[in-house]
Amino acid sequence: MLNLWGNNIDSLKSGGILSTNGRVLLAIIYDNQITQIAISVTLNLSESAIEKSVAFWKNAGIVDVQKIGRRNKYVVNSEALNVHPDFVIMKAFIENENQIQFEVT
Repeated sequence: MLNLWGNNIDSLKSGGILSTNGRVLLAIIYDNQITQIAISVTLNLSESAIEKSVAFWKNAGIVDVQKIGRRNKYVVNSEALNVHPDFVIMKAFIENENQIQFEVT
């Protein structure tokens, strides 16, 4: 999973520009059968923070949690993700990265 963010564990723990919720969602997208403990260890966050983040995405309709025995499987609703305001902005930014100019005021 570290390859998702590179091999620098310090940059992974700092979070960069992504919020906790954003980093948890990326971890779920990367491995839909990852455990909350594994996310917690990888992101250096408490299990409680991971639970809250998963609940956030579940309530937003982005992630569905399916119980398989004692483990969870996460299903990302790509249709809901594609219309979520944050992802619409991110997608537009990525698609038009060469055309976007920032103006500092």
